[in-house]
Amino acid sequence: MDQIVSQLLAELNGISSGDRDGITSDIFVISTTNRPDLLNPALLCPSRFDELFYLGVRDTDEVQLHILGALMRNFHLDPALELLRVTQDCPFNFTGTDFYTLCTVECLGILFLHWNDYLDGPCLFFI
Repeated sequence: MDQIVSQLLAELNGISSGDRDGITSDIFVISTTNRPDLLNPALLCPSRFDELFYLGVRDTDEVQLHILGALMRNFHLDPALELLRVTQDCPFNFTGTDFYTLCTVECLGILFLHWNDYLDGPCLFFI
């Protein structure tokens, strides 16, 4: 992990030096993490990652419904499924990743249950 951070710092220093071969450019580097407490302090120095923004977890069922709806737009869902009810059964600390994991695991569970309806033979999936 230290090698990755060292390489990233070297690249960021090269970007911040500005003029390379007579060519200057404006470059914005954006990064995300779900563990800001583990960031190397050297990354937060001026001319590297100058700003730190915290985006909190959603705190209403309606906002979670919007997130879940966006994640499920490519899924083929039963019209009787009420996504609002799904969000009401989930805690407010669920993130988009948690919702996506929940839905993909449920889809795999349905596939396992109905495997013989679609294909002949045993279901052999390794996850």
